[in-house]
Amino acid sequence: MTNPVPPDSGATPPPPGPTWYAGQAAAPAGGGLPPTPAPREARPGLVAGVILVVAGGAILLERVLQQYVGVPTWPAWIVIPGIAMLVGSLFIPPRGGLGLAVPGAIIASVGLVLWVQDVTGLYSTWAYAWALVAPTAPGVAMLLYGAVHRDGDLVGDGLRSTLTGVALFAGFAFFFEGVIGLNGHPLGRLDEILPYALIGLGALFVVVSLLGGKRSRDR
Repeated sequence: MTNPVPPDSGATPPPPGPTWYAGQAAAPAGGGLPPTPAPREARPGLVAGVILVVAGGAILLERVLQQYVGVPTWPAWIVIPGIAMLVGSLFIPPRGGLGLAVPGAIIASVGLVLWVQDVTGLYSTWAYAWALVAPTAPGVAMLLYGAVHRDGDLVGDGLRSTLTGVALFAGFAFFFEGVIGLNGHPLGRLDEILPYALIGLGALFVVVSLLGGKRSRDR
């Protein structure tokens, strides 16, 4: 039996049910607080193991190409570390692996461009092939990393960067090869349509930029 509160004390009786102390969160139905999910942590051993496995497999592939196909394979020693870094970054928690993915993609793209140039002998293509190294390679890294970790914003940023790099590569390739004739003879009368092509490409960039900004404001 509870002691009644004196009518002249001015105090209000406590509410029925269990008493909660200040700062204590109410427990959910069923008793107890819900478990807090543990944050995902990077596992250096796993990342290092994946990098070593990828690097070893790529080295074996390089030996096969050199022995049986006969193509020059020295750029593989640039491509292999880059691909290994990119693949290993996918096993690092979201956004934490970008510091490994982006450099890996850049290194791999440099090796691939050198590989094509070594086979064809067209080293002067660096005049426009740089666009494949940046911003295309970082865009591909963000796109792949965001897709694996289901990061929509990162996928969007990577896609825009990739498309920008590809457009720059195509535009400069058109100018140096079609108009100037960097590695051969220019295509006839392309110098006359060059201004219109530049205006059209610039207008395309403006439209894409405005549409992207509008979507961001709507969200």
